[in-house]
Amino acid sequence: MLRVFLFSLFIGLFLSGCQQTTGGGPAQQRPPLELQNVDGTAVAQRARSRGQVVYIPCYSHIKLANGQDYRLAVNLSIRNTSQNESLQISSVEYYDTDGVLKKNYTEQALTLKPLATAEFFIGESDMTGGSGANFIVTWNAEKAISEPIMEAVMVGTGGSQGVSFTSSGRLLKESSSPR
Repeated sequence: MLRVFLFSLFIGLFLSGCQQTTGGGPAQQRPPLELQNVDGTAVAQRARSRGQVVYIPCYSHIKLANGQDYRLAVNLSIRNTSQNESLQISSVEYYDTDGVLKKNYTEQALTLKPLATAEFFIGESDMTGGSGANFIVTWNAEKAISEPIMEAVMVGTGGSQGVSFTSSGRLLKESSSPR
């Protein structure tokens, strides 16, 4: 009985791995891989662009339940997702809660090669941005490329506590041509 079961299992596995053919010709092509979200819906194709202005929210501190400030370090990550084309970051500006420019991180354009990442850091002790701080990043490329990924990663440690979370960039303006 066990042998019959194992033999049936083996045959079933073997047949499920075989491709079906039509009319003795080559195996049918499988449809292209379609990525899906956790809920089963299709993942939208990433947009292509020649340049953008992107807003990335970040927090130099957050309020605890008792109202005290909990200091956070901020790591801004800008990732070129193009496998073939470079992009240029023309400005990375850091604004505080009141919308006042605190720092411009780029004196000249920075080139990000394909799949490269640029990182910018604000230390935990620097609370000048406040709880409503943000970055404005302007980038462009010679050709339309897949949009870069821009995220702020906030990390804080105090005593025996640790806090970390991310915030993603939001498109403010699309550019139709390189600068």
